[in-house]
Parts: sequence; structure tokens; C-alpha cells
Amino acid sequence: MADRLLDDTRNFLENFNPNTSERENRKLTRMIYQQSVRNRSRPYDEKGLVNGSGEDLCDCRRPDCPGCFFPCKKCSSDKCGPVCRANRKFVYKYLLTPTSGNTPVDIDEDPVRDRYYRRLTRKE
Repeated sequence: MADRLLDDTRNFLENFNPNTSERENRKLTRMIYQQSVRNRSRPYDEKGLVNGSGEDLCDCRRPDCPGCFFPCKKCSSDKCGPVCRANRKFVYKYLLTPTSGNTPVDIDEDPVRDRYYRRLTRKE
């Protein structure tokens, strides 16, 4: 009986592999799920680029704009509006510009915003 207990004790962790344990698999699955949910719910990634395409668009949405805002306090980019684009959850719909006489300019034809909202409203 004592010999059997010693054998069981010696063989207790014989087949254990920490890389393939159930706990590790659950952790990896949870991380992958959280990243996919985060990417679906945010139009910008952690670097301030457009999710999916990786474009570096200014908040004015002009593709040729080198950046028309003051440098961002967080990321030093000239393309962030009043709020940093990194992990931002919204896209601007209106802009106030000095040339528009301080009336809101609607950014109607915005491919980034349209793609973002189409992705959110699409049934999966």
C-alpha cells in the first residue's frame, strides 16, 4: 500500500505541461475574445490608426491632410482632434472650421465612419 502511494506521488505531475493546461487554454481564449470585441467596438486601434485598414487619417477626414490640429498631448500626433484617437470609441460627425463661419460642417461621405457603423449594425 505504501509503495503504491509513493508511485502515485512521484507520477503526480509527470504528464503536466503548463503550456497546454486547461487554465492556460482558458486564459488564451479569453484574451483572444477580448481583443476581437475591443477591435469591433472601436474605430481606432491603440496607435490611433483606423481599425481594419490601418489608415492614418486626420479627424477632418481628408485623405491628403498632413494634420490640421495642434499636437496631441498623449501621442504627439497632429491628426488627433480635441480627444486622442488612440483607442477612441467614437468618430466625429461634425467639424467647426474657421472657414465655415463657425457653423458645423457635416462629414457626410466618410468612408471610415460608414464602414465602422456598417460593421456595428451588421448581424453576425
